[in-house]
Amino acid sequence: METLLVFIVADRKFIVEKCNDHNHENVDEKVLNRQKMSNSLKRKAMTDISSRPAKLICTELKKDDMETLDSNDLVLIRHNMHRARLSIHPVLPKKLKEAHESVEKINIQTNIGEKFLLVNDAESNIIVFSTVSNLEVLCKCEKIFVDGINTFFQGEPIRT
Repeated sequence: METLLVFIVADRKFIVEKCNDHNHENVDEKVLNRQKMSNSLKRKAMTDISSRPAKLICTELKKDDMETLDSNDLVLIRHNMHRARLSIHPVLPKKLKEAHESVEKINIQTNIGEKFLLVNDAESNIIVFSTVSNLEVLCKCEKIFVDGINTFFQGEPIRT
C-alpha cells in the first residue's frame, strides 16, 4: 500500500499528514493503457492535423506494445482524436453574415505568403478565393477550359 503525503498550509505553517486510506478500487490496467494512449494520440492529432487517425494509431501501437487494447478501445480512441480535432476548428456559420465575418477573421494565406481571400462582399454575398498572381496567370492564357459553366450561366458564353 502506498503512503500519501498531504501538505496543508494553515496560518503560514506547513502541516504534513500521512494518509494510508484509499477509498477507491484499483483501476484496471486496460483502462489505464487506453487512457494513456488516448491522451497521447489526442495531442498528436491536434499537432499533426494532416495525418490520418489510423496512421497515428498504427504508429503508436508499434511504439508501445499495448496487448490489453482491443478493437472497442481503438474505436473509442479514434472518436477521442476526432473530437480533439473538432475543438480546434471554428464553428460553422449559420447565417450568411456570420460566414462573411468568419472568413474575414481567418487570415488565409498560400504557402508563399500571399493573401488567399480576394473578395469578401457581404452586400452581394460574393466570396472569391484566389490570389493576384493566379489571376495574372489566368489573364495571360489564350484559352480557358471550364467545366460545368452551363449549369450556372444561362446564355451565351463570354468570349474575350
